[in-house]
Amino acid sequence: MRLRIDVRGIAFLGVVGWDFIHYTTDDIKIEPPSLAIDVPNYFSRRLAVRRGTSRKPMPYLSIALKLAEGLLERHILPVFIFDGPPESLKRQPNPELIRSARRLYKRYLETRDPFDPHIATSLSDSPALSMYFMAFHLKDVLAASGVPTITAPSEAEMTAAALSRANRVGSVLSNDIDTLLFGSPQLTKGISISKGTMTYATLSQLKQELNLDLMQLRDLAILSGCDFHDGLRNVGPRRGAIQLKRYEDLEGVLRANGVAHSEIDSFIVARNTFYEADRIDPFMFELSLRPPNASQLKRQLLPLETNKTVTKRIKGLTWAWKRFGRKQTTLEEIC
Repeated sequence: MRLRIDVRGIAFLGVVGWDFIHYTTDDIKIEPPSLAIDVPNYFSRRLAVRRGTSRKPMPYLSIALKLAEGLLERHILPVFIFDGPPESLKRQPNPELIRSARRLYKRYLETRDPFDPHIATSLSDSPALSMYFMAFHLKDVLAASGVPTITAPSEAEMTAAALSRANRVGSVLSNDIDTLLFGSPQLTKGISISKGTMTYATLSQLKQELNLDLMQLRDLAILSGCDFHDGLRNVGPRRGAIQLKRYEDLEGVLRANGVAHSEIDSFIVARNTFYEADRIDPFMFELSLRPPNASQLKRQLLPLETNKTVTKRIKGLTWAWKRFGRKQTTLEEIC
């Protein structure tokens, strides 16, 4: 039995009913040339479309390394961001589940057997366990590849948005609309290295579409329902936007709809979660590229791929690292 990651039932969008987001597909252009990757969101989506018994075990490794190499070849620094502890208003992680994932990963490191029936069965029985296992594995492999990785203080998309808002990265790869509500100027839903295109939305477009500022957009997310609150009954995003223009803010809309004062507090507490991103120091994270560690990559990848394929991957990453470094040096000299 192959080790497979099960992502059934995992949601991606963060907010409810926001189908009016305008996405643009254009040539890849990211300024500054650095892309934050919301690992839980991006890999959940990618793996969700790679079902079937014929696929290779642990396909997330190939996805990650191809993405890293492809971005570096385009002189774009990939920054992989993993979830930390979730916000208190979200469902809390199961500590025993995390411990189980760690034990399974430790067993895998000892056996290096991608077809271990015990691990494969355990992962196939629990999507959440699979995601924790994947996170442990990806962190090690990406660290060996030399690209920067971050374990966020909280949600990955919150930290990614803080980096984007501070112009430390040029965009965030995710389709979680919360990323824009956390203040990221741009959200990249998809990127095709081979085609040289990206599909993205911007915070400025969203503001213009609804004629609301960022504070009101955060209010709208709470009213229409999001990860942090179920929302106000019978108030969707369109109706909520109209009421926000009429009553100015969340509190005004709630009072106009007859919500009891004792119930308003839960809405306010949920809204304040969006402001947590404003308190993250985006300069506390190291975003430097290091040379790939060939020996560590071989140790991680040889159980899964042929020696020829692994050698090719390492050569590709090393070439991309060297080329990226020369480009960065040239830019620094010009500046």
